[in-house]
Amino acid sequence: MRTLSAICFLLLVSASSFGQANSNGTAPIDSVQNSRRYNINSVRPIRSEDVMFSIRVWSKMDLREKSNEGWNSRYSKIVEIIFEGIDLWYNSAEGEGIAPYNPLTQGFDDSDLLSDRNAYTDRVIIDGTKGEDATLDEIDRWKTEAITRGVEPDAYVQQKTREKLAPDSIPKDRISMLEIEEDLIFDRNRSVPIWDIQSVKVVAQADIAGGVEKEMVRVKYKDLIAYLDKVYRESVANKEANVRAFWFNPRNPRNFDISLTNAFDMRLFSSNIVKFSNPSDAAMEQFFEAQITAGKRNLMEISRDFRYQLLETMHNLWEY
Repeated sequence: MRTLSAICFLLLVSASSFGQANSNGTAPIDSVQNSRRYNINSVRPIRSEDVMFSIRVWSKMDLREKSNEGWNSRYSKIVEIIFEGIDLWYNSAEGEGIAPYNPLTQGFDDSDLLSDRNAYTDRVIIDGTKGEDATLDEIDRWKTEAITRGVEPDAYVQQKTREKLAPDSIPKDRISMLEIEEDLIFDRNRSVPIWDIQSVKVVAQADIAGGVEKEMVRVKYKDLIAYLDKVYRESVANKEANVRAFWFNPRNPRNFDISLTNAFDMRLFSSNIVKFSNPSDAAMEQFFEAQITAGKRNLMEISRDFRYQLLETMHNLWEY
């Protein structure tokens, strides 16, 4: 009953507390001077003195799941919009778009930023996968094509050879995994639990990345929702053409009122926890390796039970 009460409690506060502004109505605080009093990477920062409990968790969101299809509709694919925002950042002198960060780090310092576009481009290459050498039949065919097109045969053959030897790229339009890094905070001032997203990481699933999941790029959540809001506002004015950055509502397909930013605030996604802050910085699979090896529980069951434990903790703090 206690666990059931915890679930009901979180469902109740999700509609009223998640996504609210600060209690004093102030705008997000991102100055360095306030970095000790607030988390300057939060969209709606909470004073450090008001944080009664906080734990950081990482969860995987699979866009292929039926419950997540609204994030990957035909005209509003969140992964494509993220890559579009990153391309804008590289091409804009004013810093527009979404700044890309190294997916293998957790900070947002200059050393974590993929300021060199070549370093960013390398992330879309499948590790250890390169093209094969051209065969004699292919070279003869390319020479014939060159003559037909009226171009110099040797130069054409060299170009086609380079293209074939180039490493295989991961098809961005098929990527369907996001990793969400967020803090679960209990705000003692308002007596409510808050999910505070910090970053979103694009992850290529194993079947398109050479057999192993590949972390491609990480973006700051504040940058992401700023760009999503921009795309949504600019497109929503002409609904019949092509609204973008909206959450597709399967129960009301012609409704464009829920933007992807709103969908994050309302927690309209399904995800499995894969890591939580712990002394050894181990992933969930490593932390519970003994139980998994013994066949007592699988990773999905462990993730589910851990989430229930978090809900129970929030409920107990609320009672306190």
